[in-house]
Amino acid sequence: KDGGIVAIDTTDLECEAGFIASESALDAAMNDFDYVNGSFYIAVNTALTSCILKTSSVGALQTTIKSIPIVKGSNIPFVKADSSGKIIFGDRTPSAPGVWILDAASGKFTASSVIPTGLPPYDIALIK
Repeated sequence: KDGGIVAIDTTDLECEAGFIASESALDAAMNDFDYVNGSFYIAVNTALTSCILKTSSVGALQTTIKSIPIVKGSNIPFVKADSSGKIIFGDRTPSAPGVWILDAASGKFTASSVIPTGLPPYDIALIK
């Protein structure tokens, strides 16, 4: 666990010092993240579970995280968030691969089970 999320200033194209979030501070391995409406959504795997972490405070990420646990044994390759408050993430569980949709405000799933994709998903794009 030695990676993390860094910020790049698009004006001068330089990497800001330090991590916005580090795997060490999260005590988890990061798979993907998205940033929408002032909140970060980070897909991680820990020794016990996979989860989506949410924070709205970039500078104090490690202290403001809300963990939204998902199905134990899942493998989350990606997370996407849209401006309406939905979080879509992949589940590469061999027996039931697909995508989950989570309501960010309530922390509840929009369906009672994974939406099947047939083969395990690798990535997703949100198209309006």
